Amino acid sequence: MTEHADKRIDQLSGGQRKRVSIACELLGDPQLLFLDEPTSGLDPAATEQVLKILVKQAGRDGTTVLFSSHQLADVEQIADRIAIVDRGRVVVDGALDEVRARYKRIQLVFDGDAPDAAFKTRGVVATRKQGRVLSVLASDGEQGVVAEARALKPKAVDVLPVTLKEVFLETVGVEN
Repeated sequence: MTEHADKRIDQLSGGQRKRVSIACELLGDPQLLFLDEPTSGLDPAATEQVLKILVKQAGRDGTTVLFSSHQLADVEQIADRIAIVDRGRVVVDGALDEVRARYKRIQLVFDGDAPDAAFKTRGVVATRKQGRVLSVLASDGEQGVVAEARALKPKAVDVLPVTLKEVFLETVGVEN
């Protein structure tokens, strides 16, 4: 941003102002940094630059970076730990890799319409029925859900990984 060194802050673009703001936050090597939507309004190149700066700061100086974001791709790119908050209540939290490993989608395909099913296995987060497919999001209980699902006599049972976006949408009760 040296080509803009002669400009006042109010003459910079929104993305440039956001980068200046983050740079100011990093002055003095803080131990803890709180950021709210640090990449909102930034183009992909500026987003990448900001995320790299945050990772470098955390890695080099041990700064703990706590940021709130709806940009789940950003979260997946740099977070070690995550928390999904719904109406002020933490509904998922843990190490990102553990959260990814913990949640699975069990997809059942039937010859005809999928039956209504109420799973008793612990860890069932959500079920969704669409035509011949019954989809179950499970947390830590995939083997039990699969065993219970086989009793419904599906034509096929698949256990699939899920994205952080799917975990978010299902745990906060948003239809996707």
